[in-house]
Amino acid sequence: MEDELHKLIPNVRQSLGDLPFEFITDAQIWVELKRALAFVEYINESTEQKLINKAITALAIFYTYVNYSSLAETRIGNIPTAQEPKYYVFREIALSYLRMITSLPLNDKLVLDDSILRNEKAFSSGILRSVF
Repeated sequence: MEDELHKLIPNVRQSLGDLPFEFITDAQIWVELKRALAFVEYINESTEQKLINKAITALAIFYTYVNYSSLAETRIGNIPTAQEPKYYVFREIALSYLRMITSLPLNDKLVLDDSILRNEKAFSSGILRSVF
């Protein structure tokens, strides 16, 4: 799958088209796509490749936007005015796609909600011989 990530770069760039090009390079998008792919591969339970690609793209858009916000704050000295609303929108879109490909609990920070996983009860089962 990693070989095909380059095909998703234009999708990420298009979604972030209103941001200055010098703050978002293809190399940066590539790194964020690889991060998104690693997470999606870890939680994925789907076999539908289009949906998996959408989840990877949405998560990479979110990661790239977070990276851009940090970079803009460092270089410009302030956070872009539309940063917070876009941050939440990109996060919600990514979370929606991730929830479509997994039944694992995800929290609002786009990570596995281990507090829920810790509370789940384990059970064991087995098959025994019968005398009947």
